[in-house]
Amino acid sequence: MEIRQLTTFQKVAELESFSKAGHELGYSQSTVTVQIKALETELGTLLFDRFGKNVKITPDGKLLLKYVENIMNEINSLKGTLGNESARTHTLHIGTLDSLCMFTLTEILKLLREYHPEYHIKITRGSPSELT
Repeated sequence: MEIRQLTTFQKVAELESFSKAGHELGYSQSTVTVQIKALETELGTLLFDRFGKNVKITPDGKLLLKYVENIMNEINSLKGTLGNESARTHTLHIGTLDSLCMFTLTEILKLLREYHPEYHIKITRGSPSELT
């Protein structure tokens, strides 16, 4: 099961047409058919009833659609979070001695992370002259 198959399935369910879904997604109708057939084979059930050029979602298809909507919401949330430095609104850069970093700073950083998870924390360790 691939994300693109789930996206295609969702679009076919929305538009009730393989060719319209293909057009919107930039696929040929045959590519959409192949993706849906592969998904149906993997899941062992028909997801759409086909009536010529018209398709209707089956009860199993409706059940899958609920899962796909949740999956796609999670994927979109993940994409919005990962690799997005702007999602982290604050940056804290701390320069400290090794001895302070090992003992004192650990508990402070745990509290900071707990109460302010939006902070991106960078720690630089070194001697006083290096830190200056």
